[in-house]
Amino acid sequence: MLIVNSFPRTANRFFVNYITQHFGDQGMKYIPENMHNLEMLSDPSISQVVILRKPEDCIPSYYILTHKINAPIKMEAAIRHYIRWNNAVVKNINHLFVFTFEDIINEPLKALTLLEDSLGMSGDLEKTDDFFRRYRADGLHIPKTVHESSKLSLVYDDAVEKYNSVSDELLQDLNRSYQDLLRLIQPINHAEN
Repeated sequence: MLIVNSFPRTANRFFVNYITQHFGDQGMKYIPENMHNLEMLSDPSISQVVILRKPEDCIPSYYILTHKINAPIKMEAAIRHYIRWNNAVVKNINHLFVFTFEDIINEPLKALTLLEDSLGMSGDLEKTDDFFRRYRADGLHIPKTVHESSKLSLVYDDAVEKYNSVSDELLQDLNRSYQDLLRLIQPINHAEN
């Protein structure tokens, strides 16, 4: 079974839809409770895709999500959780498929090909490519940048403001953890080099 297990607002649902379209019933299931599962990251028996996105683009959304599901947390706690998440990915990186948000949005076929090769699965690349073109043309569930999202919601503006108002030290720790993880992965659009 292949599971997308990533922090919120990192193209999780988009990639689940894309993988399901490509591989069909070969073991990909959408299991919301398995998305963003910190403990599962350490299980090498589960094939997991982790999508990495800039903290300023996903943490405010995570903050809003916690309020929508009646489990509100403070922005500082959301940032600390993201740091713990990155540290867990670093610790377990040898058995995870880690892609950047940009890889998933700009080069999804390369991500699928890498998964096919690594997992011994096969899918219909032509059908999937056509699906992606239609998906993009229709604007369905294509993840938005933080700037596009802020135009859509005053709640999001408030979350971004809270994000920007945390201590410089915490933001430095956050950016350091993100950069440390980025250094460990190679974007798939440069994998042939």
